[in-house]
Amino acid sequence: MPTPHIHTVQVQWGHSDPAGIVFYPNFFTYFDEATWALFYAAGLSLDVMRQRYNCLGIPLVDAQASFKSPCRFRDVLAIESHITDVKEKTFTVQHVVKNGGREALVGREIRIWGIVHPDDPQKLKAMPLPPDVLNALGV
Repeated sequence: MPTPHIHTVQVQWGHSDPAGIVFYPNFFTYFDEATWALFYAAGLSLDVMRQRYNCLGIPLVDAQASFKSPCRFRDVLAIESHITDVKEKTFTVQHVVKNGGREALVGREIRIWGIVHPDDPQKLKAMPLPPDVLNALGV
């Protein structure tokens, strides 16, 4: 298993519901931030992806989370992210959210590597992750 990238988030008041617990959709925002942090840490900023690979982005096609314990206003969360599965045109990013060293939830995102569609530059085309991208991500 690749070494996970750790992205830290401090829970803000606006991320919380009236009880002070993180409103669940915000975790999906945290996952998106953590995925981009994983790519950036591998030297794969969006600019690099566009210039080197003609990649417009890594759109989300599915997401899931299993909650174990609440996270609250002012908590500092460590989100451990890594790629767990690579298929022909999709890849899965797993996120383990730790709060004070304890696992609070586990999530996953399924994404595509989206290049400019050769027939219509306004569209994306799902393609396999290039081998050097996989290598940079430790897969």
